[in-house]
Amino acid sequence: MIMIVQNNNINQIKVHFIRTGSVLVDETLTGQGDSRNPIAFTGLFRSSNHRVEVPVSCYLIEHPKGLILIDTGMGKEAEGKVTPLPGLVRKNKVAIPNVKVGELIDDQIKELGFNVSDIDYVILSHLDGDHAGGLQLLKEAKTMMISNEEYQKANQQHSIRYNTALWQGTSLQPFYFKDTHIGPQKKSFDLFGDGTITLVHTPGHSVGLTSFIIKSLRNDDYILLASDVGYYPGNWRELRLPGILSSKKQEKRSLQWVQNIEKDRHCLGIYANHDPNVTIDELSI
Repeated sequence: MIMIVQNNNINQIKVHFIRTGSVLVDETLTGQGDSRNPIAFTGLFRSSNHRVEVPVSCYLIEHPKGLILIDTGMGKEAEGKVTPLPGLVRKNKVAIPNVKVGELIDDQIKELGFNVSDIDYVILSHLDGDHAGGLQLLKEAKTMMISNEEYQKANQQHSIRYNTALWQGTSLQPFYFKDTHIGPQKKSFDLFGDGTITLVHTPGHSVGLTSFIIKSLRNDDYILLASDVGYYPGNWRELRLPGILSSKKQEKRSLQWVQNIEKDRHCLGIYANHDPNVTIDELSI
């Protein structure tokens, strides 16, 4: 049973933007580069001149009904090292991490004045290693959640992309999208039942990718944490597909949805997880 913790001293939602290091990836993975090589996004047989550095972001959300962490960054094995990540990137060297000591998610939570045990919800956008890698550092969090679509796909035997060791021994459990009018698939999950934290099914990069609508407590304004639907605004504005996809058709549909969201006067901002131009540390809504 999911417990909801009330904090009546908060009359607004505060979002902390946490950068847990960065990764070096091929420019074609972000959709910013072009190549005739169909596997260029892996970086194989490509010069390091084609590599770009992108941040690995997490979001700590102070909400009256609980403290929420979206994504966990990379794990302890990446700290202070420049080595391939687990899962798909371990095998193909898609991403090379750059994580300084003190940048892991548990250290940064403490820097913000919280303990891991204070976190009511850890919600993952998907289960790639740069998003789920920090789960083992967060076992004291009360609840860990991932979409059922992503959970089932990632736990299939002989998965090339996913490394199940990242969540073994944790309390990670699936949540289930409902049929709604929200999102490219018309599927979403309202965390608190009040419309302030809405988890939206935005597949394409992965089968169960989740984006997050964070809505103001005072009016209809909101922000969108778009996860890996795109790596930078050009993905949705120009419909430039990034490199790692579970479905081109679903990815295009998700990008079109984000494109339309950006035109909504109530949308105060769209933030992609790996966009280096997102430099704010926090915002209140």
